[in-house]
Amino acid sequence: MRAAFVEDPLTFQDIVQAIAVPPGDEHRGMLLAALLNSRLMLWFAFHSTSSFGAERPEVQQAELLRLPFPAPDDLPDPERSRAAADALADLVEKQLRPPVPASARPVPVSARRPEERELLAEIDGLAYEFFCLSEEEKILVEDTVEHVIPAVQPGRGRSPAIWRSSTPRDRREYARTLTGALADWFEGDCSIGTRLVARNDDLAILRLSLRDGPGPSDYAEDDDQHVAAALSRLAEHVDQPLPGNFQALPDFRVFAGRDLFLVKPAGKRFWLRSAALADANAIVVDLHMWSNSGNDHTAVARAAAQRQVVRDQNRKCEIRSETGRHSRKRRKRRGKWR
Repeated sequence: MRAAFVEDPLTFQDIVQAIAVPPGDEHRGMLLAALLNSRLMLWFAFHSTSSFGAERPEVQQAELLRLPFPAPDDLPDPERSRAAADALADLVEKQLRPPVPASARPVPVSARRPEERELLAEIDGLAYEFFCLSEEEKILVEDTVEHVIPAVQPGRGRSPAIWRSSTPRDRREYARTLTGALADWFEGDCSIGTRLVARNDDLAILRLSLRDGPGPSDYAEDDDQHVAAALSRLAEHVDQPLPGNFQALPDFRVFAGRDLFLVKPAGKRFWLRSAALADANAIVVDLHMWSNSGNDHTAVARAAAQRQVVRDQNRKCEIRSETGRHSRKRRKRRGKWR
């Protein structure tokens, strides 16, 4: 989705749409033009436009007018939003009247592309600031735009990246996001280490270990990765047979003392950063449910009784997705999965 702010009269048909800016409201018009070029507005359009996934993706005029465009005073942090709004309008103003000598030759399109990518990235960052997004909400937007939307209508002869197998970089980013989301549950006297203990073309097993003392949440992958042997060891910690198809149960978790094992399909979509946020949320829910049920079969569940999960009612600007997000306040604990 792309938009431009122009001061000249225009005539157009069909696919091109326009919003007339009243005289004296040019600053707000430039802000709107900048926001419509952001990933965040594409995220909103994807979730509110019927043409995505059914036909050629386009935003009809009625759907365009339903996109959010609040005033800074209506957002959680008005000062932060106003500063971002001014910066976005300034970007459009600079593009409208670039300081280029009249005698300069036009720049080829191929040479402008890196500069345009940098400009769009700056717009994305300021749009997040304008809407006061949290880091978790930014991850949901980025994953949707980079991975989900391209997979909705893939081009002929091309396989969307989200359908492929995960890479070491994907798994490292997943682990970093997961431990970062869980870190709020612990005081500074412990840290979480992550290690991929087994992997094949279909499955991967990630181990999270609580360690005494503060430190970075490192990540590593074992070279000797035998999934069958790792699953046999995990079976000793559960009271029922392991599922035969982990593709149908992609969020299988086993708590064993100070270790937590996640058994996940190896596909990239299961190792997105947004998937890490959803998994962190599911881990917290597991502990909370076990504490309420009185289950006492692991060291993790025994100590979960004092954990409390409270809905955060103070957020006015939330992005909700079927992947889930952390909109809960967490009570910090010391050095235990509990």
